[in-house]
Amino acid sequence: MRSTCVNIMSASMIALGLVMLTTQISKAASSSSKNPDPDYSSWNSIPIQFPIHKKLGGYFEVQPRWSRLPVHNFAELVTRSGVTYDINKHASLAGGYYWTPLFNPKLNYDNRLWQQLTSSHHLSKLKLQNRVRFEEIWRDQYDGTSVRFRDQLKFMYPIGETKWSIVGSEEPIWNVNTREHGPQRGWNQNRVFIGLGRQINAVTRIECGYLNQYKIGHNGKPNQVNHVLVAQLSLDLRKLKLHGQTKLAQAPQAPNTTSIPPNNHLADVDVTQTAKDIKLVANVPNMEIQDLELIVGRHTVTIKNNKQQTGLQPISLASSPFEKVIQLPCDIERDQAEATLCDGKLTVVLPKQQESVGKKIAIHYVKPAS
Repeated sequence: MRSTCVNIMSASMIALGLVMLTTQISKAASSSSKNPDPDYSSWNSIPIQFPIHKKLGGYFEVQPRWSRLPVHNFAELVTRSGVTYDINKHASLAGGYYWTPLFNPKLNYDNRLWQQLTSSHHLSKLKLQNRVRFEEIWRDQYDGTSVRFRDQLKFMYPIGETKWSIVGSEEPIWNVNTREHGPQRGWNQNRVFIGLGRQINAVTRIECGYLNQYKIGHNGKPNQVNHVLVAQLSLDLRKLKLHGQTKLAQAPQAPNTTSIPPNNHLADVDVTQTAKDIKLVANVPNMEIQDLELIVGRHTVTIKNNKQQTGLQPISLASSPFEKVIQLPCDIERDQAEATLCDGKLTVVLPKQQESVGKKIAIHYVKPAS
C-alpha cells in the first residue's frame, strides 16, 4: 500500500512539472503579439563543491551563456562563489558573491550577494530538493539595492535500474522591493526545466534538458520568453572526504548494532547494521582514492583495486588487482550512500530503504478458549 501511494505521488510530481511547463509555454505563446521575437539561449554550467573543514565547504560555479543560437554569440559569463555548511545529511546553508561580466551591450553588469537554504527528501525512489535563495543585486542602471527571492522545487526519478534519471524543476522568482528605473516589486520571472540526469560516479553528475524562462516586463518593457538549452556538469569533491577526517577509533560494537555474517572471501571486512543503515569498514592500507573503485548496487557493494602491486595483507589478498563483492541483506538508498577513506580504512555507510526498515507491531493478548 505504501509503495503504491509513493508511486502515485511520484507520477503526480512528474505530471505537475509537465503541466506547469505546458502552461508556461502557452502563456508565452499568448503574449507573442507583444513579444514576437523570443530569445533562444544555451546555458552551460559547471558547479564545483569542495570540502574545507568538517561540515564547512566551498562552492564555485562558472556558467557561460550564449544567446540567439548558433553558439557564436557569447552573451555573458555567470560566476558564483561562496561557502557551504552542512546542517545535517538532508539540509545545508550557503552564501557568497555572484558576478557577471557581460559580452552583450544590451545587458547590464550584475553584482550580487546570495544566501540559500537547501533541503532534500526521499520518497522511495523519488528525490525532492527545495532550494530557497535571497539575492541582493546592484546594477549601474538604478540606485540602491534590489532584493530578490527565489524558490526552486526540483525532483529526480530514476529510470529503471540504470544510472539515468528524469529531472525537473519549477522556480518562481519575485522582486521583494522596488527601485526607480529598475525592478518593480512583485513577480520577476518563472523557470521550468525538464531533462535527463546521470550519476557518473560519487563525485560527478551530468544533467541536460530544456528550460523555459518567462520574464515579466517592467518599466514599459514587454514580457519575454526565453527557450534555453541547458547542460550541467556537477563535481562534488566533498564525496572524497579527504579533509577534516579523524582516525577511526577501534570502539567495541554498539549495543544497538548487529553483525552481518561475512561470506568466506570477506572475513576481513567488518559489516554491521542498525535499524536505519548498513556500515562496511575495510582495511586498505597504502591505498589512495585513485586506486580504489566502489560500486553500489541494489543488493551488493563491490570494492575494486586497480593498483598494480600486492600490498593488501590485512585483507588476505595474494594477488592484485582485486575485486570484493559484499552481499547486502536488504535494499538500500544508493543515491544516499557515503564513502570515506582515512588512515587506510574504507568506510561505507548505506541507508536502508524505508520499506526495509522494520516496524514495531503491538502484540495483543487473547484469552484462551475455555
